[in-house]
Amino acid sequence: MKRDPSLREAMDAVIADARALSEEHDVARDNLHADRVWRNARIGGQYAERDENWVIDGDVLKLAAYLHVVAPRADTVAEQVRASANLAEGI
Repeated sequence: MKRDPSLREAMDAVIADARALSEEHDVARDNLHADRVWRNARIGGQYAERDENWVIDGDVLKLAAYLHVVAPRADTVAEQVRASANLAEGI
C-alpha cells in the first residue's frame, strides 16, 4: 500500500525522535537494538503473512520497533513498558 507522502514524513519524524531518545541508552536498548528489532520484526511479519495469511502493516511494525524502548531503563519491566508507552504517545 502506498502511503501519503505527508504521512511518510510524519513517520520518519517519529522514528527520528525515537532514535534521538534512545541515543543515550545502554547497549542492550540503544538504536542498534531498535534496528535489530525492526529487522527481525520484518522477517517475522513476512512469515506471518506467508504462513498464517496475516495482513501486516509494515509501517505500524516499524513504528512499534523504534518506539518500544524510548524510555530510560526502569526498575521493572512493567515500569519500562509504561514509561516507553507514555513517551511514545507524546511523540
